[in-house]
Amino acid sequence: MKSIFLDTSGLIALLSSKDKNHAAAQHFWDWLLTQSMAVYLTDYIFDETYTALRSWLGHEVACGFGDLVFESNALNLIYIDEDLFNAAWEVARKYSDKTYSFTDCTSFVVIERLALDAVFTFDRHFAQYGLTAKP
Repeated sequence: MKSIFLDTSGLIALLSSKDKNHAAAQHFWDWLLTQSMAVYLTDYIFDETYTALRSWLGHEVACGFGDLVFESNALNLIYIDEDLFNAAWEVARKYSDKTYSFTDCTSFVVIERLALDAVFTFDRHFAQYGLTAKP
């Protein structure tokens, strides 16, 4: 089965009609819903997305996102444990010439460890790191 990782930038674009990538995100999401794919995100992505939504769009939208994640049987929430954290720290230390956030580094490690096929993102860092970004 194909798999995809959800990044904060893709989720924000999807959930905010004010985002410059909203139309592209909505088009991709509509396509994704017709596919048989395993869908993943981490607790760090959850944190980033909830926090951004809470700040920009309010409590109701942020909690709606959280409810969707926790009630969905289609989303796989991965918790960053000590091993993943340490591996992400190694990525962060290795790339001194890049501006990867630590959350990006945790995502890179999870995507590699689970051998996920693609990333739903508008963040150039994923392609820069060598991962396949969608849309």
